[in-house]
Amino acid sequence: MALHTLRSVLKTAAALTLLVAAALPVGAAGYGTKTPKTPNTPNTPQPSKPVEPEPPVVIRLISAKRERYQGYDVLLIHGVTALDGKQMQMGVQNSDMKTNKYDPKADVAGVVNAAKPGDYVEVELERKDQQVWVKKATAYKVSPGEDQPGTYVFDESYTKGDKGQQQLAVRMSKFAKFIEVFVAQKKNDAKQMATDESLAAKVNAYKKGDVIEAEVQGGSVPTLTAVDLYKAPEEAKFQKLVDIEVEGQKYPAVELDQDGKTVSLPLTGKVVSKKLTPDPRLASAARGLRAGTVVLFKTTEDGGKTYLKEIHASPKQPAKTTETKTGSGGGKPDMKGEKPEGKTTAK
Repeated sequence: MALHTLRSVLKTAAALTLLVAAALPVGAAGYGTKTPKTPNTPNTPQPSKPVEPEPPVVIRLISAKRERYQGYDVLLIHGVTALDGKQMQMGVQNSDMKTNKYDPKADVAGVVNAAKPGDYVEVELERKDQQVWVKKATAYKVSPGEDQPGTYVFDESYTKGDKGQQQLAVRMSKFAKFIEVFVAQKKNDAKQMATDESLAAKVNAYKKGDVIEAEVQGGSVPTLTAVDLYKAPEEAKFQKLVDIEVEGQKYPAVELDQDGKTVSLPLTGKVVSKKLTPDPRLASAARGLRAGTVVLFKTTEDGGKTYLKEIHASPKQPAKTTETKTGSGGGKPDMKGEKPEGKTTAK
């Protein structure tokens, strides 16, 4: 009797199991086909970001000739970067790199072969392992003065920022590298910080392509603190450092002899505690000059007045000569054309 009861219980349990399995969807709760495991997201390879192409580089050409480069027979370019003088070498790929036959790509080779040592060339580069290849090359025309320290090519000016917090920005470049700077601010009559009006007037008057001399203060927000149109240094003879009156105060100035005309130029500076204070670097340079020294100098305009902003001794100084007197037949020396010492003739 007990055995019969046990068999009945087992049959009932088996029947219930079959009913439950039929009621559940396939794969649920471990029944039927197993559910595939969810991939581990952190370990799943993410699609790599496309590699951004390098910005163009302007180089000053040293040479371009056929050489072996990383096992290839190619046209190899040697040059220095125009911005920082870093030496570079780069190859021009052949039309078919698999055959290794010397046949440099015509569009690149044509530009490079037409350039002379010292010329500037703008190149787009592609790096592969330890190899640097030129994808594109164009002749770079240097604007007059662009190769001088502290100069840039003006592109445009524009306002930037939210309403009420707008700033005047300037976009400019040097050897094809563009930068954005913000015009310096100072307190206005309402004691609020606002764009420097004198700088804004200069910036807004410039045209695209103008070469400018700019002083930029670095930091998270590069700031334009001074700017002028570029002009080559002028030459004169230094006479002396004097004091003149500027805005009711005694102020240092240099006196120069320029083509026989005396020119007086106050030193550039900035207002400190409501008093105009000369640039200490400039004042030190002026004090270090001797009378008669040939100098190169630059000026800047501010408020309708001309100020000295740069001065240094010219590398070309008149050669010192020893005066000798020669006579004819032992007679008196020929005094023709001599001028008494200490006297000058104005032009």
